[in-house]
Amino acid sequence: MALFTRLHDDLFRPLAGPNRHVFNAILARLHELFFGGVISATFPTDKSVRTEIEEVMATHALRDWVPEEDDEALPDLPANTAGNAWRAYRRLLRCGWLEDETDGYQVRVVMPPDIGHLLSALMDIASQRSRLYGGMVQSIHNNIRHVRESPAEQAAALAEAGSSARVARVVEDK
Repeated sequence: MALFTRLHDDLFRPLAGPNRHVFNAILARLHELFFGGVISATFPTDKSVRTEIEEVMATHALRDWVPEEDDEALPDLPANTAGNAWRAYRRLLRCGWLEDETDGYQVRVVMPPDIGHLLSALMDIASQRSRLYGGMVQSIHNNIRHVRESPAEQAAALAEAGSSARVARVVEDK
């Protein structure tokens, strides 16, 4: 499959490790602020990204962070929010979620385009809009099929199909 030739080998390590819930929150926040939707002409600085990671880390209790097997490769960092934010940032860099680019005297952070598309798809799945919408369409289809097969006996199914179609339209408008 061509997908795996385009992605970093360790890409899913943060999402499969003991701190996956923390990395999930971090990636969701970074996607929302910097890498989702409208692309800015300038990318955030590494300091801005680390600050946002630290904000996310602050919402998780310190007990939520579990030391990971390759944390020893990092310099001695304190076991506090700032140290764990630095660990998380370095892990996202090593695993290919983020890349540092030097811009003059500043270091900017970018998310590779393929990774950005993948993260957007994961965020859509997490929001369950697609799954909810697909289930509604299938339900409407089944109700209409029942009405067509025996119209006299399926008045309730017709009413349910109409109700579901109205709900699906509201979901689509959101």
